[in-house]
Formats: sequence, C-alpha cells, structure tokens
Amino acid sequence: MRIDKCGDIHFWVSFSFPAIALFSGGKEKLAKVPLMLFAYRRPAHLRRCWRSLAANPEAKQTPLQVFVDGSKGRVDQKEVEQTIGEAQKIRGFQTVEITARQKNLGLSRSILGGVSEALARNPAVIVVEDDLGVSPFFLKYMNEAVATYRGDPKVASIHGYVYPTEDTLPETFFLKGIVTGK
Repeated sequence: MRIDKCGDIHFWVSFSFPAIALFSGGKEKLAKVPLMLFAYRRPAHLRRCWRSLAANPEAKQTPLQVFVDGSKGRVDQKEVEQTIGEAQKIRGFQTVEITARQKNLGLSRSILGGVSEALARNPAVIVVEDDLGVSPFFLKYMNEAVATYRGDPKVASIHGYVYPTEDTLPETFFLKGIVTGK
C-alpha cells in the first residue's frame, strides 16, 4: 500500500485489494467511471473477467481501458499474444482501448503507470485485475460509491472486495487509519 502523486493528484494504491475505485478529488458529476482492466499472459482469466464485467447493465455506458503487460521473452510470448488477442475480442462497453506493453513492466509498475495515466485524464477510475469475476451489480456499486464519497477527504478509495471473515459486516464500512496510520 502506498500513496503516489501524478501532477497535483494524490492517490492511494493497494495491491492487496483486487478491485478498487480511485479518485483525485473534486465533486463534479461524472457519467460512468472509466474502468481499467490489467492483464498478463492469462487469456482465459481475461475472458472470464471481461465477460463478468460486460454482464453489468452499466457496461454499455462505461469506457474500458485494458492494459496487457509485455512478455518477459520467449518463455511467455505466446501467452501474452493470446491475451492481447482475447482483449481484441472484448465487446459490450461504451469504448474499448487496449494498451499492449512492448516490454514487461511487472504488476506494480504496470498498474501504477496505467493508473497514473488514467487519473491524469479522469477524476476517478475503477481498477480491476484479470483474475476477478464480478457480480452483475459491481459497476452499479462502484459508480454509486464514487458519486457518494468522491470529494470526501476521509475516503481514499473504494474497494469491491473484502477478505473472508467470520464477522458479520455492515453493507458499507470504513477502515480507519489504513493510509495515515492514525
């Protein structure tokens, strides 16, 4: 978990949560929050993920940007090419933009670079990794949560996943001090 900066925009990135919404502040009304999907050498995972996202009613109004990390060499070149091929089959979104990296950046650099690029152009983004399957209510939840909490200085990000727990949790809750340690 870390805080990064892109221009005047500060954002929190956590690699322990596979689906999050990040925002740079402000209160202007957004249409559907752009969706970013990160993939690497797993075409079947990507297929499952994008199809679950496309099953959301909001997908047709949601711009999607897919980032496919580059290969590490001959060892994974074929799988990366197949993953890019799968990305090219994606349908059901307002727009689909594919960024296929020429070299392997690794998960951390790939996500940080993509999120930095997206937050420089958009006041909020939803970030998903290719190994997720989401419910048909995922985009509604994330868009409504961004509309509700964006601009609240106490909220750094919105998560679409919580690790399994035996505790009964409320529908929404805050994790205090997770970024600042206070």
